Order: sequence, then C-alpha cells, then structure tokens
Amino acid sequence: MAHVPGHNTINPYEYYQEFTSATPTYDTQQAYGDLGIAPTSEFLGQTDPITGLSYEDLIPEYDPYNEEMLRTQFRSGAEGAYQGAVGQLSGIMGQATEQLGQSGFTSSGAIQSAVDTTRTDLQGQYGSAFSDALLSLTSGIRQERLGYQESVSDLLSSFQEANPDQNIYQEVGESSIANVQTGGGERLTPQQAETIKQSAQWNPPEPTQGASYTYSSPVYGQHIFYAYYRPDGSFGGWRTQGGMDAATGG
Repeated sequence: MAHVPGHNTINPYEYYQEFTSATPTYDTQQAYGDLGIAPTSEFLGQTDPITGLSYEDLIPEYDPYNEEMLRTQFRSGAEGAYQGAVGQLSGIMGQATEQLGQSGFTSSGAIQSAVDTTRTDLQGQYGSAFSDALLSLTSGIRQERLGYQESVSDLLSSFQEANPDQNIYQEVGESSIANVQTGGGERLTPQQAETIKQSAQWNPPEPTQGASYTYSSPVYGQHIFYAYYRPDGSFGGWRTQGGMDAATGG
C-alpha cells in the first residue's frame, strides 16, 4: 500500500486506485448469475406483441452512473482528507522544529515524544474515517447492484405472467451453449458463436499466432477459443477446438 515519502501516513487516493482497478463493471449477465436464473435465449429472441421489440431489448442494461458518483465522492473526500492530514502533520513538524531551536538539546526528547503521540493520534483518526468512507462506498455499490437485480427479477416475473404457456427461465449455466463441450471437439453453431461474441463477457486479447482465449459466462458456460489464421497468414477469427478442426481438416 502506498505511503507518503518520509511518513507513515497511508495515501488513500492511491489505495482507491488499487481498489477500483479490480472492480468489474456490473452487467445483466452478472445479475443473472447472482439471481441464479436467466431467461432462455429462445424467449429473449421473441417479440413482445405490445411494443414490437424483442424481450431482450426490453431488459434495461445496468446503469453504472450512481456507482461512479459514489466512487467520485469517495475519491474526492479521501483525497481532501489526506491532504488535510498531511498539512496538519507538516504544521506539527514545523512547530516542533521551532521549539527545538528555542529550547536546545535538553528538551528534544520530550518534544519528539509529543510529536510522535500527536502523529499517532492523527493517523488513527484519519484511518478510522477512511475505513468508514470505504465501507460506505462498498455498501453503496452493493445496494445499487441489489436494486438492479430486484428490477430484473420483477421484470422477468412480469414476462412470465404475460407468457403463461411457456417457461421463460433457465438455471444459470444450463443454456444450450453452456451444454456444448467445445473442449471435447464439439462445434458451436454460427448462431451460438455469435451469441457468445455479442455477450458482455466477450473480451479476447489481440490475436497472435497460437494464442488462446478462455471465455467464461454465468449463462453460456466456459469455452476456450483459439486464434485461427488462414493459409495466407491473415487472421480468420476466434474458433473453438471443434471449429479449428473443421477449418483445418483435422
């Protein structure tokens, strides 16, 4: 964890950057995973008779605005408190230096002890305030995501009530795509492959010869894709093992 050079004061601004760098952007697929259920791909492709839109289009994406506001407020408050703490500490050190110059060597131990005690108290107060602010941030984000989950759940329930003749639900991980064992040589259909590549979790690296990419989704399961290159050396897309075998004649 980052510290101020020459001091033991934690820099919350840098800690905040570390905290948020590992925070994924929440999306509908993750909400399905948290709920443990998801609408089937067949249902999502159907058209709502009232609006004329597909049911997939009627499910709103998660709006991260409030999350970002919470992070902005936390960052601004933590940075301001940090600068204030460092300013107070600098003032204490300045006063101590002045007192040392006036009192001489005999009182230096007592003055240094007082400075150390004040610094410890200041750091303790600051650390407690920072911990409280971080707790408020994380609990606020959790409430935002729980609220979205509840909205999605209520919407899916209304869809089910409007379509009593079919079961619109599937357990997460039980989709037709998730059941395809691509690691064992089975092939995805073009439609299945396109569904995966349009999902929020699709984020392959820059392709290179021999590169592989492990895709994982709470709805569509886990599949390993390989960078396929044509005989002329041009990149031909990401394919599962079965797709690679079909392309190369293996």
